Formats: sequence, C-alpha cells, structure tokens
Amino acid sequence: MAYRHKFKADRILLESVIKPVIVNGVIDCYLGISRDVAVRENLKRKLEQALKKEKAINETKSKFISMASHELKNPLATISSSLELLSIYLQDDEHLKKVKLEKHITRINTQLERLNGIINEVLLIEKTKAQNSEVKLEKLDLVDFIRQLIKESFAESHLDKIKIKSKESIIHISSNKILLYHIFKNLIENAIKYSKPDKLKIQIIIEVSDIYVEVSVKDYGIGVSSAEKDKLFTQFYRSESASEVSGFGIGLTIVKECATMLNAKVSFRSTLNKGSSFKVCLLKLV
Repeated sequence: MAYRHKFKADRILLESVIKPVIVNGVIDCYLGISRDVAVRENLKRKLEQALKKEKAINETKSKFISMASHELKNPLATISSSLELLSIYLQDDEHLKKVKLEKHITRINTQLERLNGIINEVLLIEKTKAQNSEVKLEKLDLVDFIRQLIKESFAESHLDKIKIKSKESIIHISSNKILLYHIFKNLIENAIKYSKPDKLKIQIIIEVSDIYVEVSVKDYGIGVSSAEKDKLFTQFYRSESASEVSGFGIGLTIVKECATMLNAKVSFRSTLNKGSSFKVCLLKLV
C-alpha cells in the first residue's frame, strides 16, 4: 500500500501483515508489521520496463528478418534465373548469344545494385546513430542538386512525372551532399513507390524565406491514416495501407536521421487515399 510521508510530500510503499493474537481461545489483540518495499517495487518496475523494451526489440528484429528475407529473395531469384538462362544461351549462335547475354547481364547488374542499395541503407542508419564527428558542410545550389539527383537516380520513365517548382533558379545553401542525397532520394522514391501508376505525379516545391529554404515532396498516392502518423518515422514501421508495396520501413528513418545531423526539420501532411506531402526545412545561406 502507498502512504503519504508525514513530513514530506513523498509517497512511501509499505507491505503490511496483520495477524490476530489469540489468548485462551479468544482474540486478545492484533499484531501488525509493516516494512518499506519502495526499493523492491522500483526494481520490479524497472525490470518490467526492461522486459517490455526487450520484447519490442525482439519483435522489431523478427519484423526486420521477415522483411529482409522477402526483399533479398526477389533479386536473388532474378539473378539465379538469369544465370541459368545464360548457361543455356551460351549454346546459341554468336549473334543471338550476344543479344541474350547483354539482356541478362543488365538484369543481373540491376538486381545487384538493388541489393547493394538495401545493404547500404541499413548500414547508413547505424552509421548516423553512431556518428559523433562534425558534419562537413559546403556551399551548393539546391535547385541544381535536386535536379541532378532526379536525373541520375530515377528511371527515365519517371522523369516526366517529377516536376520541380521554384520561383528562384539558383538557391545557395550550406549543407552536406551525402546527407541531402539520402533525404531527397528516399522522399522521392517513397512518393513514386506509394503512388498508383495512373496517378503518378510528384511535385517538388521549393520555397525561400529570409532564413529558411523549405522543400516539399508532394504525391497523390495512397497516403496514411491519422492513427498511424505518430509511428511513421519509427524504424521498420510500415503503414497498413502499404502492405502490398515492398520495402523495409527504413526510408523515413534515414530521412529523419540525416535531417537531424543537418539541424534540419522534417514535417508532413497526409490524407488516406489522397496523398502525402513531406517538407524539409533547411537553413538558407545568407
């Protein structure tokens, strides 16, 4: 039982035992014993919290292993089938052999790049969490940086679906190219991934104030429900609306970690079945 201390505002936890004292077959009085169990109860509470945390970590690990096995299995299956076909094509005539070989070598390289990207992103999360060194900044043109990122990182079929809207053609900021790359690559990649092909339209809106540069990546995809918004940046968390889309649930974690290292802020608005808009607020170079 908990009692308020007579002279202090603290509450103390007491464990009490009361037993009757019987004399000549009759209850003569009651004997009560109490002891302070605050230390024991505090220890018990800490153990329960530790067990709860360990359970959450184990659930996260299981979820990650499940997603990883699925994500890694697909490119490995493609590589395996392509290698089998290559062994068959080697028996064809020279011209046909060359055409088929080039096709499947391209497939293998594409899937190897995908595997490499998955591994690098997982490693990046751990690297950003363990990062103690100072982030190296350099002057760059943000508009040109995003334009080049889109051109170099996304398929040609997507390029005409991604539009940059900025009143200023040149916007200088002081930032880190590697961290910026991971922020915007993941946001644009998610915007494409979670949009239906017939509704694929990505807007990158750049707005400048006296101090800040705000970059919004807007899509008209599946969105997320209001109940899930607080969990969206949680590592390995995947929205229920995204259950049919492949992924690890680490993209937004990377965005958040990289933004934190740049002292940038990330916010978002999303409506289920209508789309999402993620905004990154960066300091302007003055």
